[in-house]
Amino acid sequence: DISLGGIFVSGSVPVKIGSMVFLSFSLKEKKLSLTGQVVRVTDDGLGIRFMGLSEDARRCIEGHCY
Repeated sequence: DISLGGIFVSGSVPVKIGSMVFLSFSLKEKKLSLTGQVVRVTDDGLGIRFMGLSEDARRCIEGHCY
């Protein structure tokens, strides 16, 4: 699940709320490397808020989501 605000990553990862994380993934064959902050931790995964999205990353996510 991804939006301009952030992403939900499924899985069990021992990370605390407030932790900064580095994410690297591809959308529509475009590789993105982003920084985010963990804002939610559940049994199903992590909610991560994107920090400082570049205009290029923003356009890529918008194209994927909207």
